[in-house]
Amino acid sequence: MQRTKTDWRHQLLAARRRLDPRSWHAHSATIVARVATLPELSAACALLLYDPIGAEPDPRGLAGSARSHGAAVYVPGPAPGDWLPLRGATASIPDGGVAGERGPAAPAVPPLHPAVAVIPGVGFDPHGVRLGRGRGFYDRALEMLRARGVVLVIGVAFEVQIVPQLPRDPWDQLVDVIVTEQHLRVVAPNDDQPSVRSTMEEVRDS
Repeated sequence: MQRTKTDWRHQLLAARRRLDPRSWHAHSATIVARVATLPELSAACALLLYDPIGAEPDPRGLAGSARSHGAAVYVPGPAPGDWLPLRGATASIPDGGVAGERGPAAPAVPPLHPAVAVIPGVGFDPHGVRLGRGRGFYDRALEMLRARGVVLVIGVAFEVQIVPQLPRDPWDQLVDVIVTEQHLRVVAPNDDQPSVRSTMEEVRDS
């Protein structure tokens, strides 16, 4: 019998929870270093990060690198279409992440394009399918971002969260690249969601 999204969530969240704190910190740092090597990061006008929840990889170490290239850095707001400027980033630990500094009344603003979005997932497969927590927040947010302009979507997770195939609903947004502590996988483009990697430099220079 084919596994449902709920089945996969239970299995993959349990696998992630089994990582000890030392491995979590080391793997998270390796993932950040891998993402930082992507040339699209230096070509982007905006970097979209997230505040890690629980044992998600912490991507906020990318903020300094992005800012050094002149990119604005954002984190998700309360609604899928809202993005808040990230003023700083503090380290987090599994099951107790500390939010980046946003200020007392940070305005919700549309990100600049081209953009790079680094997003978490409960799991991913090599086809770019992302399994979230079931609320559809990132699917709606990515649909809005892609409607506005060029955005490269990078899914980050630990290798234990990568499986051969996940179920996909019509509204699920694919990622363009998957980065773990072991691999950087570029997802092949398809008809409904073509790859944007080759257009990043072109749009930034225009």
